[in-house]
Amino acid sequence: MAAKVHSTMRLCRLGYYKTLMACYHLPEKVITNEHPSTTMAGGLNPRNIAIIGVVAAVIILCVIGYFIFYRGGGNDDENGGDNGNSNRPPVADAGYPVTVLSGEEVFLSGNRSYDPDGDELSYFWDMDAGIDSNSDGIKDNDRDIVGIDVVYTYPPPEDTLTYIVTLNVTDGPLNDPATRWDTSTVRVTILVNETQTAPQVSMECQYQDENPLLGPHFVLRVSEVTSREFVSNFTYSMENPDGEPILAGAVSDIILVPLNATIRFIDSPSMTLLDQQDTFSVREGLDIVEGCRFLLYYRNFREPVGEIELEK
Repeated sequence: MAAKVHSTMRLCRLGYYKTLMACYHLPEKVITNEHPSTTMAGGLNPRNIAIIGVVAAVIILCVIGYFIFYRGGGNDDENGGDNGNSNRPPVADAGYPVTVLSGEEVFLSGNRSYDPDGDELSYFWDMDAGIDSNSDGIKDNDRDIVGIDVVYTYPPPEDTLTYIVTLNVTDGPLNDPATRWDTSTVRVTILVNETQTAPQVSMECQYQDENPLLGPHFVLRVSEVTSREFVSNFTYSMENPDGEPILAGAVSDIILVPLNATIRFIDSPSMTLLDQQDTFSVREGLDIVEGCRFLLYYRNFREPVGEIELEK
């Protein structure tokens, strides 16, 4: 029985080696013992088997590469997928509604717009969606002003009037088919024969002395504001406990100042408007002490719109 099994296994091995010879066009040799690799001169010795293995590996890698780069990596339109190379559209943000008196300048900014791919953006403002300035049949795509920021004065209307301003943002050249667009609108109201009401600002004071970089300082946090207005509309002053002025200036001038500055404004939510959670950081010093008063003014209004006493 053992002899029959041994004979059968030997025949299987002979058939296996002959099949390899036929596949790779090797000359058929006489196989006479259990170890044909050592007796097949010029045939399937270890060196030839190694060469065959390398060739087979190269073929397999080529096939895999073909399917990855040509069959699996086609464009998005053919495969209906996103291979990570598509150009995503930008996101336009024209800001918050603005109300000004007739004849006053309007300040607008698109600095909250962004591109998810990090592309550089271009900004085109249509200052009145009711007028087709370029006569192309589309009323909200005019390029009245180009740039991220706008300073504009509307002609004085007879009555209070609201304009719809459209910001068009693009992430590439206008003549490039791959360029993507997005739009955002903002309402600009021009008041006529009306008195604009100044916003009222409430603040909270907190004393901090644990930060070695800032040193002892007072944090004045805006807790409530009745209307959101541009930071550029506000000025400030600091009075000592006797009511004598110590510091004064524009709020926009104390943004992005060094950490060791006497007073800094941290405009966190919008970067352009006075909002809740905005803070003034007042560094304690010889003149800046507990009992001083911080006052906030709006435009040409003589009375402060917000004030708070420094306390520990």
